[in-house]
Amino acid sequence: MISEEQIFHQRNFANILDEAFRVRTEQLRSMVGIKSGRGRKKKLDRKIIKNQLKDLTIKIHFDKIKKTLDQYLDKKVTWNVEGWGAKNKIRYFKIWFDEQFKKQDNFVYIFWSDQDRPLYVGRTQNGRARPVKHFEKHWFPATKKIDIIPTLKSKVSQTECLAIHYFDPNWNSMKHGSKQKYSSDCFICKIHDKIDLEIEHTLNKR
Repeated sequence: MISEEQIFHQRNFANILDEAFRVRTEQLRSMVGIKSGRGRKKKLDRKIIKNQLKDLTIKIHFDKIKKTLDQYLDKKVTWNVEGWGAKNKIRYFKIWFDEQFKKQDNFVYIFWSDQDRPLYVGRTQNGRARPVKHFEKHWFPATKKIDIIPTLKSKVSQTECLAIHYFDPNWNSMKHGSKQKYSSDCFICKIHDKIDLEIEHTLNKR
């Protein structure tokens, strides 16, 4: 059953589209004598419109994202950062990691600050060393724990993608995961791709 909050976000989504189309067709309307009655003509910023629609998409599907993620988050194992300096932390992490995961190569990982703020979400596929590559990043000293989430090879990128949408980490430069040829598609990214396509087509510059 759809919640009141979802309905609210759906209405905002529809209102943004309706207003964008109204502005886009304002000149055509004026040519047949239809006055906008809205005063000064507004400018369309496609990037802003796309970002607004994408943010609302995540809010509308937030419960579905959580439900999909929960089946993997239930398997997470947490490493609490220990040691002084990046080299010592890497050594301690590798020892812990090798003890925890002896026959697993596909993971999603989440770096957390001491305020339980997600710093970074990443993934490793057919390899085991990638998490430690981030230990030299400028944001790593704020890390207090790392969640390691084992997953199926075919689900690694989808899980990473949904985790980025759900947690909105500070230091992921792209707000989606790394798409892989053999990975399950992220349903949020499918909608986002459609938003990009439709807004570019519908609101294309004259």
